[in-house]
Amino acid sequence: MTVSAHDVKITVDEQVAVFEVTLELSNRGRRDAEADLVMPLPAQAAVTDLGLWIDGRRLEARLLDADEALQAYTDIVRQRLDPALLEYAGEGALRARVFPVPADGSVQVALRYAQVLPREGDLIRLDYAFQTSLVADEDLQRSFAAALRSSEGIGVVYSPTHDLDIDRDTEQTLVTVRGASIATVPGVLLYYGLQEEDVAASVLSYREGDGDGHFMLLLMPPGPAAGARVVSRDVTIVLDTSGSMRGEKLDQAKAAAIYVLRNLNRGDRFGLVSFGSSVRPFASELLGLERVDDAIQHIQELRAEGGTNIEGAFNAAIDLTVANRAQVILFLTDGLPTVGQVSVDRLLDDLDRDMRPNVRLFAFGVGYDVNTLLLDRAALGHHGTGTYVRPGENIEQRVSALYDKISQPALTDVTLDITGVGAYDLYPTPLPDLFAGEQLVLVGRYSEPGEMVIKLSGTRAEGRVVQTITGLTLASSGGADHVPAVWAARKVGYLLAQIRLHGAQEELVDEVVALAKRYGILTPYTSFLADEGEDAIPPVAPMLRGPASREDGVGAVQGASQLAEYGLGASAVTGEKAVEHSIAEQSLRDSDRPIGLDVVKTIAGKTFALQGDTWVDAAYVEGMAEEQVALGCARYTELLQMHPEWGRWLALGLDVVIVHQGSAYRFGR
Repeated sequence: MTVSAHDVKITVDEQVAVFEVTLELSNRGRRDAEADLVMPLPAQAAVTDLGLWIDGRRLEARLLDADEALQAYTDIVRQRLDPALLEYAGEGALRARVFPVPADGSVQVALRYAQVLPREGDLIRLDYAFQTSLVADEDLQRSFAAALRSSEGIGVVYSPTHDLDIDRDTEQTLVTVRGASIATVPGVLLYYGLQEEDVAASVLSYREGDGDGHFMLLLMPPGPAAGARVVSRDVTIVLDTSGSMRGEKLDQAKAAAIYVLRNLNRGDRFGLVSFGSSVRPFASELLGLERVDDAIQHIQELRAEGGTNIEGAFNAAIDLTVANRAQVILFLTDGLPTVGQVSVDRLLDDLDRDMRPNVRLFAFGVGYDVNTLLLDRAALGHHGTGTYVRPGENIEQRVSALYDKISQPALTDVTLDITGVGAYDLYPTPLPDLFAGEQLVLVGRYSEPGEMVIKLSGTRAEGRVVQTITGLTLASSGGADHVPAVWAARKVGYLLAQIRLHGAQEELVDEVVALAKRYGILTPYTSFLADEGEDAIPPVAPMLRGPASREDGVGAVQGASQLAEYGLGASAVTGEKAVEHSIAEQSLRDSDRPIGLDVVKTIAGKTFALQGDTWVDAAYVEGMAEEQVALGCARYTELLQMHPEWGRWLALGLDVVIVHQGSAYRFGR
């Protein structure tokens, strides 16, 4: 008996969620069978209006309290040798007998229940387990969609577990889980906040013991549907037309430039520069939207020829910028500097000297024959990002995707002053602009739990503004335990970029190694951390992972062993490895959910490393007092009843070592 499909549709209206779940149960046997269906249900709030149907016929179903559910879970673990349900120890469950499931056939079971969603601080929490007592088909089809409605409007929407597609309109916000993560990560957890007239702010935090805590601040200005005014700005497109761009690359680059021109906002101006051996500005000054058609015709007539005069292209773009408006430069090239100044250090020094402080430079490197040091330092040094388009990828899609994201600036020159909680070590740094309807995730540390006061400053369409945000409280203990891992990933990404761009200082490398070992983040410095030390990571060669390796149009990053071949402080700044390395670093800097190795997991404040078949608590020391606990025995259940939070750790596998108050508990078969 298996689950072959699991579809979830949720409608949330003013914090009341109605879950509609459809399960397809398949019977691979030769006779009709009965399914014993057990499903975890949320414990944070009362479940109401529970109903279960098969072929339109209502089934008998009952709710199990936490103790009954735990007994059912441990029975299932003992029978199936699958501890996944233990993650929900301490929560209730639904249990029902489903009969008949026809021989060599399937039935659809419909489940409906309602729940008042709980709050965590100023955010509303919605979660769904996606776990049942039945075995899942290898090709199990899952889907998850939630329609969020509130009279105040929906603000930030965030998931620490899955990639989300978010579609907003005036009636509701539709959230769906996308990509491979829906199949590989079981439980869906998401948070959402309510919209405000100004920038909406929400916070998640986690603090363990008496140490400093970690927090995640989510900021989102009103979207276009809320009538938000966008900041008028000037956009200059710099297009490489050297001989190496000939063919499909130039065709796609032209299409990308035309897309940007056709999607300028009212009040924007534009500049256009093409370059090969020589540099050709379309005009000597910024132009209004009435000249867009002329510029498009000019782009269509461009031909690829000559070398790559990056120095002249930088200078021409800078000459078009002005001081009194927001400025954006989109710089697209597929090569190394071959004409004019070819020293990367001199090019960057001149750029830093001449660039206006109000310019955001976004660099696009096409193919592997680009200098990543040049493009990354140019972009990161001027409030932008470096984006790389691999051979065979679509240039137009990558440029248009980034432009869509930054097309409607709501607040530029953003600064944050956080007081009251001892905030420090914030990422990203420096802060990017805020865009209408787009949320910014900021992570950091804090030394004093309590209420934080935020002074948010920036430039809006009507001028310089200051907004004071209060009412956000950081936890004194516990909280959202995924936050430290997100902070660690972002900090490692920042440190790796500093090392690669400015040289490997010992203290920076030591900090990368310490964070990578603590949170299981793979770097060239930790690719082969396998020795006899107690904190060693087992020998593996997986991939440095992050958002760039998900199904978002960017392929997987190169293997750890390949990254380790040249190291972070080495001179490889061009070629496939250099490009892949830059993409991986950007992935870490942009992380908004935990990233780690498959053999190292940080859960609820504890880190476990997989040693053989056993997940071992990082606090374990050979020779400490130790108790053996057999899978599913009475002591196993007793410890789970005493410490239901252990269920999240025991869900790692059948063999787990947990350290508690100086003693070790070795759970196993």
